[in-house]
Amino acid sequence: MHTTEKLKFGWMTGVDANTLTKTMELVNESFPDGIINTVEIGVRSGESSRAIHKYFTDRSRLNFHTGVDNEFDVKTGSPFVECRFIVGSSIDVYNEIPDNSQHFIFQDANHSLFFTVADFLLYRNKLRIGGYYAFHDTSPYIKLFTDYQQVGDRKYPHNYICCREALTNFGIYENKFKDWQLIFDEYKPEALTGGVTVIKRTS
Repeated sequence: MHTTEKLKFGWMTGVDANTLTKTMELVNESFPDGIINTVEIGVRSGESSRAIHKYFTDRSRLNFHTGVDNEFDVKTGSPFVECRFIVGSSIDVYNEIPDNSQHFIFQDANHSLFFTVADFLLYRNKLRIGGYYAFHDTSPYIKLFTDYQQVGDRKYPHNYICCREALTNFGIYENKFKDWQLIFDEYKPEALTGGVTVIKRTS
């Protein structure tokens, strides 16, 4: 019997945490047997990785979790003992994760336009068909020039949080990105950052 304790994720609103929890419920229902493989790109403090792992282990599921982080912001090490922790830039280490192996991927690394696009293009094939891919900080209420991402010139808005523009360019919100289906686009309008977009790999 699993616990009803509320999961503690990293820097995010209750709305965001609820969206991620609902997504993991879908993962658990969609893949009822065997090990659940999960990835967080951008681990930082490790709270979200621990929450993901806790969700599945609390439901008596075996969870093999991989965390990817360059430790540029915080050098905290592996978020928990059983985690496979890969240190390096997400765009350099993606081949360490086999294609078609993951049931859930949470992308929460560098939010500039370049890295949001690059991470998704590099990691999308790591997901199994039927798996779920979540992005953080996708609210349409995030203003231009919010939170410089430590890449490029500060005068360009694409070097700040730009996740929604990246996904919009892919056609995600109109369900026009081949082989993917929009599942959730949820956010707290009054929050300065945050929001979670979830898509499912359909083929």
